[in-house]
Amino acid sequence: MQIAMHVPGPAAAFVAVMMSSCSFTPTPRPDLTSLPVSWKNNAGFPIAPPDGDLSRWWRQFHDPVLTQLIADGLANSPDTASAAAKVREARARRDENAASLSPSLGYSAGSNSQVSKTEGSARSSGTSYSAGLDTSWEVDLFGRNRSTLEAATADLGAAEESRNSVRAALAAEIAAAYTGLRADEERLAVLKRTISSREETAKIAGWRRDAGEADSLEADQASSSLESARAGVPALQQSIGQARNRLARLCGRAPGELDGMLSNGGSIPNPASKLAVGIPADTIRQRPDVRLAGYQLLAAGARTRAAEADRYPSLSLSGTLG
Repeated sequence: MQIAMHVPGPAAAFVAVMMSSCSFTPTPRPDLTSLPVSWKNNAGFPIAPPDGDLSRWWRQFHDPVLTQLIADGLANSPDTASAAAKVREARARRDENAASLSPSLGYSAGSNSQVSKTEGSARSSGTSYSAGLDTSWEVDLFGRNRSTLEAATADLGAAEESRNSVRAALAAEIAAAYTGLRADEERLAVLKRTISSREETAKIAGWRRDAGEADSLEADQASSSLESARAGVPALQQSIGQARNRLARLCGRAPGELDGMLSNGGSIPNPASKLAVGIPADTIRQRPDVRLAGYQLLAAGARTRAAEADRYPSLSLSGTLG
């Protein structure tokens, strides 16, 4: 068995001197911005801390159709799939950098067969076996590897928040399209009731004209008002059809595929009465783009520290057991 360890003596002495003399420039801290402690207008919602995780805020509307639409959109969107792939890539890089802080091991094994024969002696053969274990470790003297790991960890957080931002944007677009659809359906229902009422008015005006109790002007005005109301129906029907097709596209479905689910006569979504808006700072902390910027700032600071540490010597230890 043979054990070998190699540490360059002059390099180790030089590093020891450098460790006692070098210093790093501290990473500058960003200026803090003060936020208001209350809203100018809270729209009637109570001011209280957010009730639980708001990453699935649409569930606060308690609308099963809206919840299903957003679930389909998030599952079928290529944008969310791409963002999820970037998260997996960032996690792999983080794990790779974490492994660099630990010693690396390598193993080798082999065998060698020999046959020999000398004059006047019998033929002989033999087999020899060998195995070895190699190890190496870069000592993180000045924190370069750890700073690189911190940057990779912040990159992972940024990738996750970027994915959350994509999901939030898609969910908001689906919710807006769904709310617009229900609003148009409500307008159409109101318009149909208006048409029914004006039909009765026009009928009565015609009877009064025929009975000589009113002139034809009253009947003409009632008829004109009825036709004006009827003229608004096609535009609303077209808007409803476009909204349904838009929802189908956002959910990764073919046009018309969601018509059955959307034809259940649902109402305009309303938030739960207990939904609290929180203070401005709470609202900002809930935004994925704000958290994304925070992680990017952390990653930039860690890379700055890693670049400064890279200016100084490195120390590697290696050993062989075999």
